[in-house]
Amino acid sequence: MGTLVVNEIGCQLGLQTGCLIIRKKKAILRRIRLQEVTAILLVGKVEITASAIFAAFRLGIPISWISRAGKYLGSLSGPTMAISERWIAQFRATQNPQLRLRLMQSFVKGKIQNQRTLLLRAQRRLKDERIAEALARMRLSRNRLEEAATPDEVRGYEGAAAAAYFSVFGRTIANPLFQFNRRNRRPPRDPVNACLSFGYAFLATNTEAIVRARGLLPAIGFLHEPLRGRPSLVLDLMEEFRPVAVDALILRLLNRRQLTPGDFHEFDPNDPDGDALDLPPTPFPPTPTNDNPLLPPIETPPGPHPPSTGLNPESHRLGITPTEPAAPSKAVYLGKTGRKIFISAWLSRLREPISLRNHGKITLQKAIELQVDHLIRLLEGTDEHYFPIEIR
Repeated sequence: MGTLVVNEIGCQLGLQTGCLIIRKKKAILRRIRLQEVTAILLVGKVEITASAIFAAFRLGIPISWISRAGKYLGSLSGPTMAISERWIAQFRATQNPQLRLRLMQSFVKGKIQNQRTLLLRAQRRLKDERIAEALARMRLSRNRLEEAATPDEVRGYEGAAAAAYFSVFGRTIANPLFQFNRRNRRPPRDPVNACLSFGYAFLATNTEAIVRARGLLPAIGFLHEPLRGRPSLVLDLMEEFRPVAVDALILRLLNRRQLTPGDFHEFDPNDPDGDALDLPPTPFPPTPTNDNPLLPPIETPPGPHPPSTGLNPESHRLGITPTEPAAPSKAVYLGKTGRKIFISAWLSRLREPISLRNHGKITLQKAIELQVDHLIRLLEGTDEHYFPIEIR
C-alpha cells in the first residue's frame, strides 16, 4: 500500500488486533494491515491513538501532519538508523565551503533544468512569446550558477529563475476556470497556489521519511540555512523534484478538469474544524518590550526599518521583486472532495514511471530514494559529485 493518508475531519486512527483502523464516531471506515503501511500522513484535525503511535514506532513507520491548507506541521518517528559517522559526515560537509557551494549549485541547477523542461513541453503547443522570454532568462540563471562564488549568489540565481518561471506558469494552465498570476503562500490565496502548497507539503513529508530512514538529520542542510523547526536537508532534496512531482501533477489535474473551482474554499476563522495555524499572518511583528525592572530595556537601533521581503541581497542585485503582498486578504484551501482527488492523484504519481536522463525510466518514489542515497555516497566519499535528476 505504501503511505496511508487520513484526511477526513473528525476521524481517528487507532489500532485493533494488529491492524490500523480509521474510525469516525463509532463506525469503522477502513481497516489496514500494519505490514502494508510504510508511512502515515494525517491531514487537518485527525486524531491518532497512543497505541497506533507505539505500533508505528515499533515498525519504523513515520507519522507526519499537514494542515488542510497544505502547511507542513511536523513528524514523529521511532528509533532511526543512528549512524553517528553519517551524522558527522553530514555536519562536516556543511562546514566545507567548497563542497557546500557545489551541492547548492547542483540542487538549484536540477530545479531550474526541470522547471525549464516543464515549460518547454507547454511551449511546443503554445508558442508563447512570454514563455520564450522566461525560458531564456532561466537558461541564463542556470548557466551563471557555475560562476557563483558565494551561497548568496546561488540563492540569487535561484530566485531569478523562480521569478521567471512563476511569471509564466499560469500561461500553461489550459483550463479557463483557473488563473495564476504569482506564487503566494502562508497562506495560499488562490486555488492554484493552494494546490502548490498542498503538493509541496506532501513532497516534504515523503522526502523526510526517506531521509530519516537513511539515517540522515533532516535539520542539517546546505542550500537552506538551519533554522529552528525547518527540515533544511529535506527542502534541499525537494528542489529538483518540485516541478517533476508537484507542478506537473497540478497542471494535469487542472487541465484535465479533474479539479473544479467548487473543490476549493476560503478559510473561515470561525470554522470549528478549521486549522488555526493557517490564519493569515499579521503583516508586522509586535515591537519587543522588556517589562522586567531588573533587566535593561530593549533598544532599537536608529534608522528606518522597512519590513523584510524575505529575499537575500543577491536577489535585489538581480532585480527580483517580492512575490507576496505584505497583508494577505484571504486564505484558500482544497475542500474535502478536492483533497481526496489530489491525494489519490499524488499516491498514483509516486508509483508512476518517469523518464530521466541519468536513470532511464523509474518511479518517482524510487527516484527520490536514489537521490538520497546518492547524497549519502557523496558525504561518505564514495561519489565525487552530486548529479541532480533531469526529466526528459
